[in-house]
Amino acid sequence: MGEWLSPMTTIQKDQRRRALRRKVSAQSVIRIEFKDGRGNARHVTADLVDWSEEGMSLILVVPIDPGTVVQVLGKLGAEQRDISCQGTISWCHEADGRYRMGLGFVDTN
Repeated sequence: MGEWLSPMTTIQKDQRRRALRRKVSAQSVIRIEFKDGRGNARHVTADLVDWSEEGMSLILVVPIDPGTVVQVLGKLGAEQRDISCQGTISWCHEADGRYRMGLGFVDTN
């Protein structure tokens, strides 16, 4: 079984809620770019569930392993705020044939 199916510890659950989350009122589609285990470039789209200044929760049709660094592109929320940044997948769980995952933004300053 892949690492992405492992349950979260209490510490991981607590760490997910350090910042105020903004629920998405209008559907936002985010583009995720990353390299797979073989080093090949992958591009997938994700539905945005919620977001904060520290990260976001997404739903995808493919799993991405925790620890994977990704490029995030798209528009956030009703105000359609442009986003282009790096993030790291924190956790990933299968639900109804899709994959919900948490992503923490990487500070590139």
